[in-house]
Amino acid sequence: MKALGFVKEHENMNNEVKNFEEFHYSINPYKNEILKYLKTGETIAVTMNIIKSLYNGDDNIIGGVVYFTDGNWIWTNYLIYYLEKYNIEINNEFVDYVLGKKSNEQKDNLNKQKAIKYLKEMKILV
Repeated sequence: MKALGFVKEHENMNNEVKNFEEFHYSINPYKNEILKYLKTGETIAVTMNIIKSLYNGDDNIIGGVVYFTDGNWIWTNYLIYYLEKYNIEINNEFVDYVLGKKSNEQKDNLNKQKAIKYLKEMKILV
C-alpha cells in the first residue's frame, strides 16, 4: 500500500509525511485525468476531524478527512482539494500508474482490508 499526498499538519501519523510547505505548485498536463481517478476512489474511512485549507488567504473548511483507495494507493479528500484548487504536486509514480495499464483495471480488485490495515498501522484509525 502506498500513501499519496498526506500532509503532516492534517494527519497524526507515525511515518514520515511532508509538511504542507514542502508541497510545491506544479502544472500537470494530466491534472483532469488524475482528478477523475482520485474522485472515483473507494471510500474506506471518514473522520470527524474537521480541517481547514492550509493555503494563506484560503479560509475554506475542507471538511472531515475522507480516505480513499484503489487497492494499491491510498489518498485523502484534501489532496483532491489542493490539486483541484491549487495544482499541488502529485507523485510521479502515481501519475505514471494512473496513465498506465494498471489504471484501466477494474476496481473490483480493491483490497479495502489492506488499506484499512494500513490506516490502523499508521495510527490514523483506531
